[in-house]
Amino acid sequence: MVALSRVDRRLDLGRVVRGTFALIGRNAAVFAVMAMLVAATPYAIVRLTVLPWVLRVSGYPASTAFALAVNLAVTVFSGNLLTAAMLESASPENECRRVSLPASFAALLRSLPSILALSALTTIGLACGFALAFVPGVILLLVWRVASAAQLVERTSVIGAFQRSAALTRRHRGLLFALLVGLGLLDYAIMMATVAIVGLTLKAVLDGTSFTRVGTIGTLYPLLIESLGYAAGMTVLRANALVLYWELRSIRGGMAPGAAAAVFD
Repeated sequence: MVALSRVDRRLDLGRVVRGTFALIGRNAAVFAVMAMLVAATPYAIVRLTVLPWVLRVSGYPASTAFALAVNLAVTVFSGNLLTAAMLESASPENECRRVSLPASFAALLRSLPSILALSALTTIGLACGFALAFVPGVILLLVWRVASAAQLVERTSVIGAFQRSAALTRRHRGLLFALLVGLGLLDYAIMMATVAIVGLTLKAVLDGTSFTRVGTIGTLYPLLIESLGYAAGMTVLRANALVLYWELRSIRGGMAPGAAAAVFD
């Protein structure tokens, strides 16, 4: 079992990655259900509603900007919801604990008001950062990498969560950028695998039939597989953020025995 509460002055990405997959492995069933509800479902809704509209009015730059903003907002909000659902299983003193589905739902509902506020400000900040020159958006991604975890665990204000995340990630952002690139490549690989599954399956099912003649199968089946891939990628990203938060917190000065468990009282 990966020990995340050990005090160390250097961020160990290997320990963070091992901790991420250990956390997912312990709670795979519950995380899968929650990811389908709070990540895959909003993704599918956006794909079914916003994307067709954008394709119809694709000649207008504002429509593309609006679609990107909606996609960003949904990604941030659903990701923060998933973080809340994972929260109680991720602390160092609970590293052998499996979270139950009711407990996961309860944690999510308790955190909903604060998640809404944090998600709104995060979306605005990232949208402005990416719109300006892209690089500011990437910097904000690194600075705010553990903002949701900090807010949920330490019960700070929204601004306090941003400040706490900035403090925890300071002096580690080069490593965090490398970690983010690695996670991005993993997420891309997952999405490409889902595309391949869709293509191979439809090829076998259709066997020469025109794609336009298969009706809802040709529309909903690819969307279902893509949504599953999106949920898998989001699960890895959000579990990693929680493990990273505890690792960075231990680096900043360690935690007294019982401190991690006390935040859930």
